[in-house]
Amino acid sequence: ALPSTLNPLVAGESGWPTGTSIQLLLYETPFMMNMLTGELEPLVCDSYTVNDDHSITVKVNEKAHFNDGTPCTATDIGNAYNLGAKYALNWSDYWTNIESVEAVDDTTFVIKQKADAINTPNVLDSLQIVTVLPEHIWSKVEEDAGYDIMKIREFLNLDNPVATGCYKIHNITENGVYMIRDDNYWGVERFGKLPTPKYLANLIYKSNDLLAVALENNEVDFAQAFIPAINEMSARNPKVGTYYSEPPYHLEGGMVTAVFNMTVPGLDNVDVRRAIAYAINYDMVGQLAMSGYTKEVVPLLALTNGVEDKYIDKDALSELFWSYDVAKANEILDGIGAARGADGIRVLPDGTRLSFTIQSGYGWTDWNAACEVVAQSCRDAGIEIICEMPESAVFMSNRQTGDFEITLNIPGENPRPSQPWFRYRNILSSDFLAPIGEIAFGNLGRYENAEASALVDKLPNATEEAELIELHTEINRIYLEDVPLIPI
Repeated sequence: ALPSTLNPLVAGESGWPTGTSIQLLLYETPFMMNMLTGELEPLVCDSYTVNDDHSITVKVNEKAHFNDGTPCTATDIGNAYNLGAKYALNWSDYWTNIESVEAVDDTTFVIKQKADAINTPNVLDSLQIVTVLPEHIWSKVEEDAGYDIMKIREFLNLDNPVATGCYKIHNITENGVYMIRDDNYWGVERFGKLPTPKYLANLIYKSNDLLAVALENNEVDFAQAFIPAINEMSARNPKVGTYYSEPPYHLEGGMVTAVFNMTVPGLDNVDVRRAIAYAINYDMVGQLAMSGYTKEVVPLLALTNGVEDKYIDKDALSELFWSYDVAKANEILDGIGAARGADGIRVLPDGTRLSFTIQSGYGWTDWNAACEVVAQSCRDAGIEIICEMPESAVFMSNRQTGDFEITLNIPGENPRPSQPWFRYRNILSSDFLAPIGEIAFGNLGRYENAEASALVDKLPNATEEAELIELHTEINRIYLEDVPLIPI
């Protein structure tokens, strides 16, 4: 969809190129994440040092400047951090651990952690999330809005946004967003040259299918969306390629999950949630919806890549693992007295009919197909799942405000040094709890478990291997027992 705003302070996805899945073309961050190494690499900033008192000293590149020619200083970045302390933003949550962010000089700022909430991995994550903003622009926006975040968000920022990135907005039409290279881009200092394309055109397609056709017909150069059966397309058109030439053709970066709204009658019953977990045909999801671009689903909150899951004692948890088993799903539902009605749909003893909706964004073809497989699978267990596919902006808003029964989401989505702790927290922590109707930046299902939340809080400061194994395993045990969501 076309962006209605390019204001990076708008909650959720403000639209390409300023959405929360950081694009770095317009608004940059202090550092960037290298998915191959799991390390932070310099961008606007050159280096960071973790001091003995847990504070972090960060050095800004002295050549960095905004596209209006003004220098980018430590004050600009410190002010951006502090916006998250004043208002509810995508990086506000880091202030759970941050005491202050202050500029020492033009090229140095210090992040001081709270003495009673030290979490260095989380604070380091902020260095690749916080948007670098020009203080001389945003202080005026704040002042004009009377320091009211709702009014600040009304600033559309569509007219020549001031940022440090390598491209500037050239034009926005009904067909897409067009960007032009900033030939004065400061990052020549960092990368040794300008980007090759002078123009970037992000064209609007109503669905992944239409984009796939355009890619195969050589009408687009790059597609950052789900393309089904890419190997078959490459066979038809050798110009089409992928980052990796072998399945699954991409780096594993997150897990697609079905999130339960824990306030919905029926879904507030753990046995119903567990029955759904057994009812889903995961192989069919992988093959039909994801074109096989997925590994075997293991019901853990860590990616099974040998890095995130290295401290989980899987043998100790194996009896709690679920897999596709319709007979087991029916056994669970029979056991709680959920009898089938005349239409084959089960009803709980209290009269709650096991009929729920599941949401994914319109045109998100892989997720739409996954929802259809989930619906088809659950029917065999006497559970009705109805697929809803609202427009993308509505879908994403519904996820944050809790306006769903079941929704698809990638929790703790962005790769970062602190995974899987960040994903644990995004799913289980009480810190994110928000009433239905209010925006939540995590824990979209409104799951409440004080023990799980406390264990997640304890994990970042664990250093001994035995303690790490105990904490990671126990966190996943609670998850497996309570089933607040299902990796699909």
